[in-house]
Amino acid sequence: MNVQTGNFVKSFGKEGSGDGEFVSPVGVCITGDGRFIVVTEFANSRIQVFTMDGEPVFKFGDSGPERLDHPTSYVCYKENFFVTDKNNNCVKVF
Repeated sequence: MNVQTGNFVKSFGKEGSGDGEFVSPVGVCITGDGRFIVVTEFANSRIQVFTMDGEPVFKFGDSGPERLDHPTSYVCYKENFFVTDKNNNCVKVF
């Protein structure tokens, strides 16, 4: 949406579990440097990072010891992502 006119500008993504796809996105923010869009996904239990044009860059939290289990929200602060992890009953910092 254009904040000056209220007009729709664009959307990106579709339903699914691949790169650039979403199931239950619950949060979005812009990194502090304004270069990336970061999206939290509840059902896919991951965080995806996109260019400002909506192109997938990378994802994290979907494997390894830092694996998320239904993240509900997060905050971008400086170079860190603070994520509330519902089923692991904790806050994880990436």
